[in-house]
Amino acid sequence: MPIAGPPPNPAVPGAPTWQEVVNWLFEPNNSPKNRLYFSLLIEQAGLQSAQAQLVITAGTYLATNAAGFLGGAAGVPTAAVTDRVTLLETAERTNMLSQLLNAWNPAWPAAGGVAPQPSDISLIRFLRNYIGDPTGLNIAAGAAFPPTANSYALYVPVMAYDGMLGTRQKFRLLRYLPPVALSPLGGGAWLQPGVTLLLDLMTMGAHFVVIHAAPNLPGGLGYAPASFFDLFNTHLGGQSRAALTHSHYSGAGGLTNIGAALTFPGLVNAETAPIPCPYICAFLTGRTAYAALGNPYNTFFQLEGWPTTGITNLPGRHGADYAAHTASLWNISTYGASLYSEKRGTTVFLAPQTWNPAPQAGTIMMPYAGAGTPQGWLDTSLIRT
Repeated sequence: MPIAGPPPNPAVPGAPTWQEVVNWLFEPNNSPKNRLYFSLLIEQAGLQSAQAQLVITAGTYLATNAAGFLGGAAGVPTAAVTDRVTLLETAERTNMLSQLLNAWNPAWPAAGGVAPQPSDISLIRFLRNYIGDPTGLNIAAGAAFPPTANSYALYVPVMAYDGMLGTRQKFRLLRYLPPVALSPLGGGAWLQPGVTLLLDLMTMGAHFVVIHAAPNLPGGLGYAPASFFDLFNTHLGGQSRAALTHSHYSGAGGLTNIGAALTFPGLVNAETAPIPCPYICAFLTGRTAYAALGNPYNTFFQLEGWPTTGITNLPGRHGADYAAHTASLWNISTYGASLYSEKRGTTVFLAPQTWNPAPQAGTIMMPYAGAGTPQGWLDTSLIRT
């Protein structure tokens, strides 16, 4: 079903601008072109996951599954889950990703859409340059550096549908995909399929953790990754705003999270999209652990629906999305929602290509600084190994 309307195209008279598309997504009385549709999409995603699992499980026991078991624990076959939903039409989503890919690597042709704004380009190129060389030596904003042999890879969890708890889907964390390469082992080039997956997960709200804390790194790495958050603060902090607070990795009753993260770009500071409107409106990044006294920490980031724009923002865009997140425990972005949330134990990682993550019984996901022991924010009623 169309949600946002026709893709913005300056050559088409009357076609909406990207600012209009984004504002439509938050209109309270324009159903189904608004956030209220998320609940229906998430419900539908759960039904699809349940149906896929039912078909493959019944097929096995009815001897119609010619492919055999697909790798579930204890001999139980598992089907792929529906892990992302979006409020964008296919053309809008494709055009957005094409433009962001073009910012990552100008050699990749863009399929159309609105050219990315300067803030989009700055963020995408910072992310690209860190992944290509996590030592930070080539992190200069806007500079084009080929990936080095130290380039990080993408680690995505594999889930299996595990029933319902009220209106929420439950899952089992089975394993992590083999590292999704963003560049070859020896560096020198970017791999478009991996980068496309990374950007799609990010724009749909997936929660990422960048592994750079020394206790979480594989031995014999041969280099020392720099802090993603510290480098971000150095290079893009001037284009960001301090987040009033946030609900991730909270300590001391949340007091350590007051003003401790950054929301980018700082130019998005009202309840309407700016003119011109960037694709990335609410990028949140912060530390996974309190950094006092030399405590090790990694960096998290995710695209939220909208940044906080007031003291509480409860009636605003951010507050409405946070309510949807609380109800479903899906991560809500400006354009979609995803199952990849640390609160579900389904974090997506960026880490060295020699990292070897594995689900753990206590922490559910791969332990890391900030989640090295079972945490109160992890909802173990919705996830198990």
